[in-house]
Amino acid sequence: MLTPKDVLYISDILDQTLALNKRIGNDVTMLENKEVKTCFKNVNKELCKQYDTLLKLLEREA
Repeated sequence: MLTPKDVLYISDILDQTLALNKRIGNDVTMLENKEVKTCFKNVNKELCKQYDTLLKLLEREA
C-alpha cells in the first residue's frame, strides 16, 4: 500500500522521466556517432519501460 507521500514521489519521478524522455528524443536527432545514438535510444527505451511500470503501480493503488 502506498502512502500519499509515496504517490507524490512516484508522480514526481514520472514527470521527470517524461521530461528526460522528450529531451533524449530531441537530442538523439542531432547525434552523428552511431554508437552514441544507439546508446541514447536504448536509454530512452528503458526510461519508457520504467515509466510504464511506475504508472501501472500508481494505477493499481488508485
